[in-house]
Amino acid sequence: MAAPGGKFFIQDKLKDVAPHHESFEEGQKEPVSTLLSRHPPLRLHLRHLLTGSPHPKKYDWDKYAQAFFPKAEELVAEAEKAEKEGNQEKASEFYLRGSAVYRISRFPAPRSEKQRHAWAEGKKAAKKGLALRERPTKEMTIPHKHGLANEGKEINFYYHLPPGTTKEKPVPLVIILSGLDGYRTELAVWIEGWSQKQVAVIVLEIPGTGDSPAAANDPTSPEREWSSLFD
Repeated sequence: MAAPGGKFFIQDKLKDVAPHHESFEEGQKEPVSTLLSRHPPLRLHLRHLLTGSPHPKKYDWDKYAQAFFPKAEELVAEAEKAEKEGNQEKASEFYLRGSAVYRISRFPAPRSEKQRHAWAEGKKAAKKGLALRERPTKEMTIPHKHGLANEGKEINFYYHLPPGTTKEKPVPLVIILSGLDGYRTELAVWIEGWSQKQVAVIVLEIPGTGDSPAAANDPTSPEREWSSLFD
């Protein structure tokens, strides 16, 4: 929220760079109580990631991402086993758990090869988990027909219709936009609650993040993406 004169209230607080912004090593020096208040990446596996780091003043995002792969792969394997056994509820739960771990692996944004791999694998797991729920959710892709030549050609999103919805019995639709570091794979957690209230849901990333086709450096790109979606 901006104060009179166009200055943001938080602006003065951003002048000093927090220690954990410099490196994992600097972040480790902060009190444990402070670290626990940080984003998940700084309170999960922090000390493990520091071991043998060749970059004392630099984040190694591949190394960071890799630390979460074993647990994510374990959960997805458990989901696949449950699915083969016909235990749909357990399979859905473990696919979504695996996706949640991949989410931490690619957090706050896919910026390295292994973080991009985590984003791809997290989407696969989430898609399977959401499709197996008692109230299933589809992943859909539509053309970004209003996009420019330098923008993506498709819009990807989750689409959920409450059971019993028909053309004769329509329902309201809520569009959920994620934040800068929250993508559709984790914001799908809100779908069930809306569905129980007989409200349809679309979940997708805000322009310039995740799989959004909108050009991140163009302030007019969101309007083009929304025009394609609403059409």
